[in-house]
Amino acid sequence: AADFEKVKANMEVLKIEIGQKLAPIVLKATNFLISNMGNFKDIAEEVFVTVGARGSVIVDGQGRQQESPGHAVTPVDTNGAGDIYAGACLAARCQGADAFDAAKFANHAAAHLITQYGARLKTLQAYAELKSAYA
Repeated sequence: AADFEKVKANMEVLKIEIGQKLAPIVLKATNFLISNMGNFKDIAEEVFVTVGARGSVIVDGQGRQQESPGHAVTPVDTNGAGDIYAGACLAARCQGADAFDAAKFANHAAAHLITQYGARLKTLQAYAELKSAYA
């Protein structure tokens, strides 16, 4: 518990991933988790919960909750979707986007990534194309 308190004291952003293939007990808990996300405001200034094809949910430091819808794509390889979500979200925040717009861009990036094999964008040009397709 002391280690958790130490981590919590230094945490500003928390990202939780709720994958598509969950144990039955986790599936039952998912709706409870999302409906009680306001409680996460005491853990971090911003909380991002990814919910697979449904997109993500953001909770700010005041406990306000907002959904960011996913994108309808045909997945080819979902490896790395959570990682690119986290990276794209952080990049957008660092470039001045608010939490909701960052989550929206992160959903876009994850949806794009899973339409191909491999868990990363291949080049900087691919990132530039991803950004321009979002705008």
